[in-house]
Amino acid sequence: MPSKMPTVAEMHRARVDAAWNAIAPKRIAAIRYLADAIMVLHPTKGWRRITHRRLGIA
Repeated sequence: MPSKMPTVAEMHRARVDAAWNAIAPKRIAAIRYLADAIMVLHPTKGWRRITHRRLGIA
């Protein structure tokens, strides 16, 4: 049985995850995924928004 081809959204999410995992510090308490950015919760600095363009995946 042939394997299912990933959708464009799944491929994009995989790229987002890979880029983020390459730069994410260990002190990130939570992550929210937005359409064009990732929101991260830093324990002392609060929520920060990092755009996909800054991650190099836009």
